[in-house]
Amino acid sequence: MKAMLGLLWGLGGMVLGFALFAAGATLVAHLTNASNREGAVGYFVIGLGIIGALLGLVGGLVWYARSAPTGEGLRQLGQGVLGLAVFVGLGVAVGWAWVQSREVPVTYNGDTQASLLLEFRALAASAPGESARRWLDVEVTTANTRPVALVLQDEVRREGAHLIVPAVQGPLIRAGSRLVVARLKLPSGERHEVFMPPMPRRPDPKAGWSEWVAPREVFDVQTGTSGAQAMLQMRWRLRLYGE
Repeated sequence: MKAMLGLLWGLGGMVLGFALFAAGATLVAHLTNASNREGAVGYFVIGLGIIGALLGLVGGLVWYARSAPTGEGLRQLGQGVLGLAVFVGLGVAVGWAWVQSREVPVTYNGDTQASLLLEFRALAASAPGESARRWLDVEVTTANTRPVALVLQDEVRREGAHLIVPAVQGPLIRAGSRLVVARLKLPSGERHEVFMPPMPRRPDPKAGWSEWVAPREVFDVQTGTSGAQAMLQMRWRLRLYGE
């Protein structure tokens, strides 16, 4: 409880210090007719306000310690500092969680982004043809984004009895989970095969191709039902920009 009171004293001093110093800086800028070129006055006011906030924080904690009974000042000051430390720690934890939850392009080695390489495998006998762009659309969905993957028609190939269709989506978005939705335009109607690759928020770009996986769900658009036999399998890996 005393740690919380100390925190409130410190925060109160910080707010008061910022307000007084910012007001003083504004008054000085006005009296001296300071130039506001490129926002100079604003930086001056904010800078002095921050100095005032730090001084006010220290002053608030010291004043809280002085309000303690005789001989308890140092202990009360420590409790106030503890409350402040807990407050800062919580702020840092919340900020870190917010940064990690943002869906932004994944970067490596500073600011290098990456593409998500996908390959879809189907029995050549059951595929509608080798012109995959006519019958396959791919989308990589996250909670807030739905980027489209480009089907690489020029790289479609046969491997034994299978037709391999490559696709690429970039840049890869950092996300807690991703769904890869393959939309198939078949003679019998449209079908969606939904893959949920076990991929971390920030996949390892040095890892090779994953294992082939089957879709988690197959949805028939015409009938509105799930459970049909899958036509595709999928695997993936990353490629850094510039490679």
